[in-house]
Parts: sequence; C-alpha cells; structure tokens
Amino acid sequence: MRPPLSYRLRQAVLRAGESLANFGSAVVAPFERAMAMLAHTFLHRTENLDFADALLVGLVRFVTWPFRMIWAAMAAVGRAVLPAAVRQAIASPFAKLAVLPAAAAHGAWRLAEALNLDGLFLRIAWATQPLWRPIAALGGFLYAWLATRTYRRLVWGIPAVVLLLPLVVGTAWSLVWGRESVATQYRLAVKEAAEEKDYRSVQFYERKLAQLGVDTKRTDYNTAEKLAADGKLQEAYERMQKLAPVDEPGYPPAHLWIIQRLIKNELHLPPAETHRLLGAHLDQLKAGGIDPPQLQVLRAAWLAEDKKLEEAAKLLEPHIHLIPAAAMQKMSVDLTLGRIEDAKQDARAIRAHFGDRLREQALAASKSDPDAKIGGDSEQEISKTSAEEYRWWTIAEGLIGDLNRQGSVVDAWSRDYPNDPLVKKALAERARRAVDEAMQDSRPDAHLVAARILQAAQFGGDAAALHRQIGLLYAQRKQSAVAKAAIDELQKSAHAPEVILQILGTYAVVSGEPAEARDLLKRAVEKEPKDAVAWNNLACALLEIKDADLQEALKAVNNALALTPDSPQFHETRGQVMVRFKEWQKAVEDLELAINGMPNSKSIHRSLADAYAALGQNDLAAIHRDQSQ
Repeated sequence: MRPPLSYRLRQAVLRAGESLANFGSAVVAPFERAMAMLAHTFLHRTENLDFADALLVGLVRFVTWPFRMIWAAMAAVGRAVLPAAVRQAIASPFAKLAVLPAAAAHGAWRLAEALNLDGLFLRIAWATQPLWRPIAALGGFLYAWLATRTYRRLVWGIPAVVLLLPLVVGTAWSLVWGRESVATQYRLAVKEAAEEKDYRSVQFYERKLAQLGVDTKRTDYNTAEKLAADGKLQEAYERMQKLAPVDEPGYPPAHLWIIQRLIKNELHLPPAETHRLLGAHLDQLKAGGIDPPQLQVLRAAWLAEDKKLEEAAKLLEPHIHLIPAAAMQKMSVDLTLGRIEDAKQDARAIRAHFGDRLREQALAASKSDPDAKIGGDSEQEISKTSAEEYRWWTIAEGLIGDLNRQGSVVDAWSRDYPNDPLVKKALAERARRAVDEAMQDSRPDAHLVAARILQAAQFGGDAAALHRQIGLLYAQRKQSAVAKAAIDELQKSAHAPEVILQILGTYAVVSGEPAEARDLLKRAVEKEPKDAVAWNNLACALLEIKDADLQEALKAVNNALALTPDSPQFHETRGQVMVRFKEWQKAVEDLELAINGMPNSKSIHRSLADAYAALGQNDLAAIHRDQSQ
C-alpha cells in the first residue's frame, strides 16, 4: 500500500535536503582538506621550530657554561662570606632586571590578543568569497565527480581526450595568437604586392586585414608612399586623404605627407585651396597633440601668407634662436611690418645659426677643401648650407651692416652654388657697387672700374644699372682720362659679354660714332644672335654710315623683327631703311605701325610726310609734316 501523499512530499523534501547537504559537503570538502593539510604542515613546521629552539638553547648553554660556572662560584663565595642583608641589597637591582623579559613577553602577548589577527584573516576570507567560492565549488565538483568514478572507466576516456586535444589546442591558439599570425602574413603579402606594383592585390589584402580587425593605417600609408614613388601621386593623395581627413585628427604621418606636398605644390591645387588645406591639416595635427616647433614654424608661414603677420611674428619669436628657418621667416615678417630693429635682432640670430664663417671660408678656399667645416656654434658643413640659407644670410649681413662679411658669404654661396641665378644677381650687385665706390675714389683705377663692370655683366642681373654706369663713363670720356681708359678697355676686351658690347654700340650710335658702333654691335650679335636690340641698333648704325650696305641694314632689322615682331622701334628702323630704298609703300606700312606706338616721334612723322608726298598723297603728307615741326 502506497504511503499518503503528505508523507511522500515530506520524504522528497528530506531527500532534496540531504542531496543539497551532500553537494555542499562535496563542494566544501576540498577546501576543508586543504585547510587540514595547511594546519598539519604548520604544526609540523612548528614542531621543527620547537626542536630548533631546544637545539639553540642547548648550544647557548654549552657556549656560556664557563661564565655560568664562574658566576655560580662567585655566588657560593658570596653566600659564605657576606651577610644575608648585604647579599639582598646587591641582588635587588639584578632581580628587577630579571623581571623585565617576563614583562615584555606579557606585553607582547597582550598586544597579539588585542590585534586578533585570526579575526582579521577570517574577515578577509569572508570579504573575498566572490573570488574563491566559484573556484572552490568547481574544484569540489571535480573532486566529487572523480571520487565517484572508477579508474577503469576513466581510462577509456583517454582516447577521446587525445582526439579532442588538437582541436582544443588549435582553437586556443587561433584565439590567442592565430589572428596576429595571419595578419602578419597578410602584411607581408601587401608589401610584396606593392613592390611588384600589383595594387589590385594590395587592396584585396588590405580588405582581409580590415576583416581581421587589424589596424591597417601603417600598411595603407606605406602603400600610398609606394604609389607616389611610382608616379601615381593622385592615387597616393586619395589614400592619404582617407588616412588624414581635414575635419578630424587622423594618422599623423599622412597629415605630414599632405602638408609637405602642399608646400611643394606637387598636388597642383589652386592657391586658395592649397592655403585652406594647409591650415586644416596643421589644425588637425595640433588637435591630435602634435605641435612641435617645426610645425609651429610652418603655421607661422601659413599665418604670414594669410596676412596675419603679428600672429606669425609672435609664434616665431620663441624659436628664432633654435631653428634657422624661424629666424629667417621672422626677419622677413619684421621687414614687412617695418620693424627694422626687430629685423636686425633676427639677422643676428641668423648669423649665430650659421656661425662665424669668414675665417673658415677663407681657410677652405685656400686649401681647396670642399669638405671643410664652418666654425661658430653651428659647426655646419658648407656643402650642406642651402642656397636659400645663403640668400637669407646675405640679406642678414647687409641688414646688420657688415659688408665685408656679406661679401664673404656671397663668395661661399657662389662657390657652392655657381649656377644659382640669385647668387649671380648678388655678385653682379656687389660688382656694380664696387664700380660706384671706385668712381667716387679720389684717384680711381680705370682697370679696376672696367674689371668690375665686366664682372657685373658676366653675372647678369640689372641691365639698367649697367646702362647707367657705362653711359656715365661714356659721357665723361672726353673730360676724364680714367673714364676714357675704362671705356677703351671695355671695347678692346676679348672677354666682354654681349650686353657690354650692345650697350657700348648703342651709346656710340647716339654719340655720332656709327663706324665704331657697327663694329661693336657686330661683335654683340656674333656672341648672341638672339639679341633683338643689338640687331636693330646695328641697322641704325649702318644707316648713319655714308655709302653703307643698305641690304645689310635691312637684314639686320629683319632679324630684330623676327625676334620681336611687335616692337614699334624696330618697325621705325625698317621704315627708315625702306625710305632709303625709296620703297615708299613699304616704308609707309612700317612707319604707320611705328607711329601707333610712338605718336610723338618727330622723325617718324617727317619720314611719313616724305613717303606720302612721294606717293602723291599730299594731304596726309601735310598732316605729318605739321606734326614733325
């Protein structure tokens, strides 16, 4: 007969409680065993310590037995000789000292009781239950599970474990190290594809890297640089734009790459767009915490281009003694603002950067040592001083007022960059300045004047200044022996450049010396056949010579017009040649073109009057004759 339902329910509850109690015991039992083992180990170690203490006490007693025997003998003698009262008085202090160790031990015991370290450890164990309870439960479960299984059955599970172990190990390896290993392989594939210029494969491998969640910025940047090196600058720029957007901080090297290309104008963008992008990328680098002094100098250049000169000067001020570019740029800004004294301070900073190069450059020139170093603070090699730095150094020395040092700088500049147009201009200016100084001397040297003029012409530069100086000498040659000697030396010089011969020939024509002018101008066009002015002036000189070859004059002026077809002066010359040929209609055509460019020229009006009169057009001839008066 089945028991009642209530009985069965009570029994079920009891069994459930027993099961839970057993499970709890199984969970806690490992920890109990572990604590028991720890207690056993502690007690064992303590017993060993007790043995060690006893051994140590015995050792101490053995070492101190002579002293103890002497002390005992002295005590026995004292008891026999001294009265009891005296002995008590002598022993009283020692008795009090003997109490001290016991008192100290009692105090230590009271302190240990007060600290109650057992309670502290129990509270720590209670507070850390969330950490160790799950581990204890798992350990208890495994212990209980293993305790209830026969070893024979467990042995049969070994083959299954062996079969599953590679899968488990492979899964763990892929989770921990596998992704990075695959990413490394893809990175190598990207590099090889880029070297082979297979950019389609590069994009494929980059997508795989992105799918793995790998940061591909460095790989993308390297690929973009490779594209730029292969001449695909636009594709490289598009990649860099993705890495370094203008509206948020991106990959810093990509920002810098774009800034460099913008400065060099390699992207061929409109100036306004270049300026905008340059400022945007500088802002993003600053927003990303990247704002070194070199970028501040770039920002100052951007501000100067934006006409914010005061802000640029303020930004450059802390760096003029640290960065040469900052000093050069600030000097330019201060000169633009008209702050001459500040610009002189900047110039001194430039001099400090490049060092005192006068003695070292002279030494390098005397030894012909191209690797000689320049002294001063910088110890910078001459060969590594850029042409732009030489230019600013030259300006700085001029601003300071040290013309001797400026000359030495220009010499070094010309030695390192002999084909630089700016250094040629600087050398020409120095030579022309030397001509003015020589002419103002109380006893000028004609040879030195001529040599300096030739030097200035050879370096090129300001042709108007050469015209002025040679014209002044030509005007004074009949009154000044020095001027005449200088002009004669220039005319006879076999090394005189074309521009000197052209200027001398022109002044000879104007001065009424056509034969001399013809010879000089012929030499000029032989040296430079593309000098239109020399060809035209040669034609003018031939027209002034009696019985000259007019065909030669026509050929000369035609050469001039072939080089400069719209020049009214050249059309006047050919018109005058046509007048001499009595080719009146051709003369009118050229002279009318000339009069449009030079409406107040009386000589052209006079020739037009003669030509129109010869053609029977007396009304037009009368008009031009009136205007020629």
